[in-house]
Amino acid sequence: GIAKDTFTFTAGKNVASIRVTSNPFPDAFMDQWYAQYVQYAKNHALVDTLSDGNFGPAAGMTRADVAQLFYRYHNAGLFN
Repeated sequence: GIAKDTFTFTAGKNVASIRVTSNPFPDAFMDQWYAQYVQYAKNHALVDTLSDGNFGPAAGMTRADVAQLFYRYHNAGLFN
């Protein structure tokens, strides 16, 4: 499977430089390689949090999770 941080990076590769000034989620720290992509996904309501309010960067994604992210990405008009 693919980890949530890696997929968020892949889906947001066309992201312009996003300025991250605080942790996007309690467990997604601003100094991590994926922070700007997670921030972008959060800003556009592309990702859900876990039941505890965390992002779960290392959490695996199901096919349904990936489909939902693409669906939200498309509906937000973010595909080029």
